[in-house]
Amino acid sequence: MSIKDLDEYALAYRRALAAELRHERETRGVTYDAMAAYTGMQIKTLHRYLSGERDMPFGRLHAITDALDVSLPAVMRKVEERVHQP
Repeated sequence: MSIKDLDEYALAYRRALAAELRHERETRGVTYDAMAAYTGMQIKTLHRYLSGERDMPFGRLHAITDALDVSLPAVMRKVEERVHQP
């Protein structure tokens, strides 16, 4: 796999992760204010993570899934499905 292919895969993965977290947030009715209060992150930072604009460190991902009361492994399974959809 070339560097370009890896970069494209990483971008697709980041976008799929952001989409899945947005879906969970909307489904559960969790506001950005509530997420910010729970995680200690700024709302602007959360928006960047959930838009796929910014890479998300693992610790931040874990805090966000906790704030959403969703299993991190379940989220990652759904992300894998999104990435590998035709």
